[in-house]
Amino acid sequence: MEKKDLKIEGYNISDIGFMFICKGYTVIVYHNGDQEVIDRPLFELEKQLGEQGFFRVHKSYLTNIDHVKDIIFYENGMHIKVNEHELPVSRRKKRAFQKALELRKKL
Repeated sequence: MEKKDLKIEGYNISDIGFMFICKGYTVIVYHNGDQEVIDRPLFELEKQLGEQGFFRVHKSYLTNIDHVKDIIFYENGMHIKVNEHELPVSRRKKRAFQKALELRKKL
């Protein structure tokens, strides 16, 4: 099975907007607003999905670059808009994320 055919709990990978850590679990937020809690570490999902357009923007967030709608710059940092959610981008990840976003948008 090719990676692009992977599914998490019956959803297509492309349906995932972002994921975040909450109380030791990973919460998947789908593009349609549905949420699902799974018992898999975010770093494992990052390894699995990194080549499919997902990027770890913060220690607590993994986002699907295809669902990033806006970049918001603040005095003290940068956030991205995914669906109706605003997610922080860590200072250490800012440049790499911008580069990944540019590359993904060219595809």
